This record gives sequence, C-alpha cells and structure tokens, in this order.
Amino acid sequence: MIHGGLCKNYTTGDQLGDAESFLQAHPGHVAFVTIDVGGDDIDGCGLSGTINPTCVANALAAIDTNLPIIMAGLRTAGGDVPIVGMNYYDPYLAAWYSGAWFHGPPSRKAAKESLPLLHTLNEELTSVYQQYGADVANVQGPFASNDWHMTGSYMGTRLPQNVANICTWTHMCMTGGGNPNIHATDYGHFLIAKAYEKVLGVAPSISGQPPTGSVGSAYSFQFTMAGFPAPRVSHAGSLPKGLNLSKTGLLSGTPKKAGHYPVTVKTSNSDGVASEPVTIVAS
Repeated sequence: MIHGGLCKNYTTGDQLGDAESFLQAHPGHVAFVTIDVGGDDIDGCGLSGTINPTCVANALAAIDTNLPIIMAGLRTAGGDVPIVGMNYYDPYLAAWYSGAWFHGPPSRKAAKESLPLLHTLNEELTSVYQQYGADVANVQGPFASNDWHMTGSYMGTRLPQNVANICTWTHMCMTGGGNPNIHATDYGHFLIAKAYEKVLGVAPSISGQPPTGSVGSAYSFQFTMAGFPAPRVSHAGSLPKGLNLSKTGLLSGTPKKAGHYPVTVKTSNSDGVASEPVTIVAS
C-alpha cells in the first residue's frame, strides 16, 4: 500500500498516495474510508505447518511500523472522515481439516497454535486503528474463530465450528483453480461487509440549490447527499405542479405553473436527519 506493490497503475505510484490525493481533492464528499491491511504480513508465518515465531515477530514489527504511516496519511488527507479498519478471521484453522496450504498432512496442532497468533494480530491492529480515531469491524466475531465445539461439518466431515466456518466461508479447504487461498467466498465477503456495516453509521447530509425551471420544459436536478446507510429523501412544502422529488433526491418532471415554491428538503437514516431549505422557481 505504501510502496506500490504488484499494481502499476497508481497515479502517485502507490495506493496510499492515490487515496490521499482523492481525499484531498474531494473534501466533504467522502462518506467513509474502509481499510483491510496487515493480514499479508503474517499469513506466510505457518507455511511449514508450524508457526514460525521469528516470522511472527517480524510481521508484527512491520505492522507496527507501516500501519501508523498509512493511518496518519489517511487522517491528514481526510480530516475527520470516518475510517473503519477490520480485524481478521483465522485461515490457519483449516489445517485441522487439510494440510494443502503447507503441502502436508492435516495438523490439529497447527490449527490450535494459530489462534493465539490471531488474537495477537487483532489486538495489534485494533490498538493502532484506535490511536487514529478509527473504528474496527469485528470480522473475527461472525467467523466464530474461538468456537472449538464439535458442531460443524464440511464435505461430510464433522469438525469444530470455527474450522467448518473457515472451510465453508473461505477458499482454504478447496483445491484447484488457485486454491487453497486465504480469501473469502461470496458468503464470507457478505459477513465481512455486515461487520463493517455495524460500525459504519454516518449521519446524513444534503445540499444543493435547484436552478430555475421553465414551464412546459423537462426539468431534472439531483441533490447531493451523503450518509450511511443510504439516506432517504422527503420534503415539507409544496413542489411546483408537475415536479416530483424521489427518495434518492432527484427532482424531476415538467413544471406546469410559474411561481416561487419554498420547500424544505429532508434526508434521514438510522444515524440522524438533515434538512436543506430551498426555493424552487418555475418561470
């Protein structure tokens, strides 16, 4: 993210620079920033089938060095724009079922040893995010990484629930087509998105002054809105006959009568309400 990585199409040369530039160029128009970083620093520390403590120490040191640089850059460029990071599920739990990730036999020992590592990683990420006023999406929670009860299954095999979840909701227990890999399936991504949504509430805002319309001519104006969940629009006062205001803030139609129409446009979501008084003119 800081140095460009595998991608070569960043305008500034790296992902962080492009993000900073975008935030600086669009003040007040970014509802929130989500970030998922740090997992790649540590996911290679068990490729032998056992956890490599030196690799883990180096990975945590890299996170300790690099994540503050990333967060400071985003915070400086974005001001008080909400930033939400995430903690991680434990892909190494799959070792209980399959050793394909490290080209060996299944290893319950490797699966068990991986969980304390996950806790250390997530505690480190949370600490840095909170230092920069960022919330943390709890991805570890819906994946039930701590649940060793024998209530799960995968491909007809009875498994601990946390292992079954990793096998079902990631590609760690799959073979062929570039698998196994640590990334989530469609449903796994759904769970990650829901974890973000729980902490992403952003109060709504609305702005815009509709231009003058002409009687008998088609008219269209989109109010500018922000907020999460997506806000819905309503209004108080009478619109010009022939115009309608949609729930997404589009004022459109064909004015049928000239006049000045004072209206208060309102937008709301679960985090609040915002309003904008405007005068719609038809001539």
